Amino acid sequence: MSRISGLLSPGGRLVGLFLYGDEPEPPPYPLTDETASALFGRPFRLVNAEAAAADSVPVYDGKERWQEWEKIG
Repeated sequence: MSRISGLLSPGGRLVGLFLYGDEPEPPPYPLTDETASALFGRPFRLVNAEAAAADSVPVYDGKERWQEWEKIG
């Protein structure tokens, strides 16, 4: 995460579609709320999060979230 943080100016945003879930046998490597906080929580703050479109492929149904993380300081 330090590389992404180094590329963004304060106030810059990391935005995207993130996969959340509990997968005992990855890949894919989904996030949990705890891992997202650990990865992004220091240099970033979550400014927007919402469920992804309802027409996702069945394997990812309900696991995709659109998120915007803002770099602090």
